Amino acid sequence: MSRAAARCCAAGLSSSHGASVLGAGASVSIAAAAVPARSRRCSSHCCAQGGFSMRAYSLLVSGLLCAAPAAAAEVPLERHGLGSWEADIGYSGVVRDGDTLYVSGVPCRGQDMQAAVRACYGELTKILQRFGADSSQVVKETAYTTDMDALVKAIPARKAFFADGRYPAASWVQVSRLFNAEDMLEVEWTVRLK
Repeated sequence: MSRAAARCCAAGLSSSHGASVLGAGASVSIAAAAVPARSRRCSSHCCAQGGFSMRAYSLLVSGLLCAAPAAAAEVPLERHGLGSWEADIGYSGVVRDGDTLYVSGVPCRGQDMQAAVRACYGELTKILQRFGADSSQVVKETAYTTDMDALVKAIPARKAFFADGRYPAASWVQVSRLFNAEDMLEVEWTVRLK
């Protein structure tokens, strides 16, 4: 394509024809706003010189814009139950959104916080195994406890569940009680599947 034809085709980017196909907010209209509109004679010259018309350009861009959402089509959420009580209360034990697992809080009790920690993290480990994951894939943890001092003392028991010191981002919150008054600890996780 000659320089004249290239300039001619570049000038065609701001034609009103392209803006009507793509809509007022399209990036093509914004990028071309500073370029003067082309004439009819130039349009035929561009096509004759091996360039492409604004209509072809508009169709190409429109197709790409329409294809992007189709390529990123939503994968339906998968809801997995961990027990019959979930339906009574109205929640899912685990929700999978693509490669992310959202694990609802697993409540635990025990003789002391050490036992509650072992129970919670043991149950959470079983949930991970069900999805072919391990503790290194846990990216976020939220723990709710009725006794923060006791949970702090149980940190070594918690750390034992995370291989090679690969700990998740974490928030621990003390609350006055959990759903079941006997529970001492409830832990929820967000997990990235490989």
